[in-house]
Amino acid sequence: YRAGAGAGALIDKEEVGVVFTNNEMFKTGRHGLIFEGNDHFIGFNRISEAGQIWVDASPINTGGRSMIRRGTVIQNNYLFEPGGYVQTGHGQWELKRAGFSTSVFHVPNITLMIDDWASGVTIEGNVLENANGVCLSNHGGRDNIIRKNVFYNCVAGITMDEPLLTAGTFFAPYWPLMWEELQNLEANGYNRTLYYQAYPELSTVPENPGQGEAMVNLLIEKNIFDKNHRPYKDHRGGANLNFRNNLFKASWRNFVALREAPNSGSYVDLNLT
Repeated sequence: YRAGAGAGALIDKEEVGVVFTNNEMFKTGRHGLIFEGNDHFIGFNRISEAGQIWVDASPINTGGRSMIRRGTVIQNNYLFEPGGYVQTGHGQWELKRAGFSTSVFHVPNITLMIDDWASGVTIEGNVLENANGVCLSNHGGRDNIIRKNVFYNCVAGITMDEPLLTAGTFFAPYWPLMWEELQNLEANGYNRTLYYQAYPELSTVPENPGQGEAMVNLLIEKNIFDKNHRPYKDHRGGANLNFRNNLFKASWRNFVALREAPNSGSYVDLNLT
């Protein structure tokens, strides 16, 4: 499958239980797949070379700027070599190539983006590799499970970034909109009682979170990090992570990762190459 300027496929926010499996996609303009909605299964796909003509792109990405829609499982996918062109200045574009050189790229592409507060997602058994940027980015989401994946040959294996919500920042206006939608589930056609029974963690979403209070309850366990420049990078909210029983192999900054995730039970083997 080869797409144009946008995404190769889209799962809308009102959809529930979509099964997206056994697809091969490559050389998409921006993302391979964007999903919203609830309880999807995205598995056994092979997606590569997303972001041929657009910045901030990935083989799989979430949308919506909301924590309300949950329950999706991303499992047993092979996501690799996001690339193409990125904008380095007004009217200036550089060709992305697999490897470690990132100095000219303002927004490197990512193999899997759990973006814009996407929450309640399980990411398990995937192979993510060969990104000039990040293998997996968790951008503010909570209640996500990242388990038994392989993060190979990326500048960073995982990044955790809780968007700033202080007045005047880009994401500040979106939190009140999400909160209003959450309080008005009935008016939008949902049974509030059943919805909270299905996704009980929603009861813990705060109305006015302080920094570090939005991105919580994240489980990162039993993953393999191999040949990444930096296995793990926390931009905000690191105290909220449950980081345990991971294996770091042949990464340049293994011990930095463990220092940033103390008492994780993780194991470092610098002799494996």
